[in-house]
Amino acid sequence: MTRSTTHHFDGCLPGHRHAQAHVSVVLRGDYLESSIDGRFRCDSDCVITHPQYHWHENHFRGCQVAVTNLSCEQSGDYGVFKLLGSARRSVLTLGHMDVLAEVISDPRYRVLALPNPAWVDAVREVLLDEPWTRLESLARSVGISAAHLSRRFYKITGLRPVQFRAESRARLAVRRIRLGGSLTQAALDSGYADQSHMCRDLRVRIGHSPAALAAG
Repeated sequence: MTRSTTHHFDGCLPGHRHAQAHVSVVLRGDYLESSIDGRFRCDSDCVITHPQYHWHENHFRGCQVAVTNLSCEQSGDYGVFKLLGSARRSVLTLGHMDVLAEVISDPRYRVLALPNPAWVDAVREVLLDEPWTRLESLARSVGISAAHLSRRFYKITGLRPVQFRAESRARLAVRRIRLGGSLTQAALDSGYADQSHMCRDLRVRIGHSPAALAAG
């Protein structure tokens, strides 16, 4: 496991992803992290688990933010957790990684995403489960125009629906590929037009071909 500490000031760290799974611990300050998993306020003593290739962007406020990143083989699913009581000292002062693992697995420590209007959450759920769904169909289902949906969705989540859908599709494809089976079927199950389309997209997004993902 490798450890590094980064410092950030007022501004935005554009959307990015890491080739290795890692856990971030906020030592000081607070910031907003956005991804297809939601928007989370991450402040001092928060722990954020980032799976391999997880895409996210960060918005930092005026105060300095210090974050320690711990690389690991697997971090589980994305999540934000708050260190409380004795767990804070055990992790931050003593470096007990077994306590950190307990925090991540205990729902009492989990931080909830910032709330959204009901229609936004409905659209998010569809795009997460069925990223091939057309935006026009989603707009009709919530009773607004596609253009209005795109504008409002972006203002609330920080992500445009087409961006959200593309990222959801790529993540679903990576999961399908790692389960094994036909790459053609993985592409179709994830909402790509065909295997070639999936190969091109994953190479651009995560820097690996489906074959490399399957082998790894």
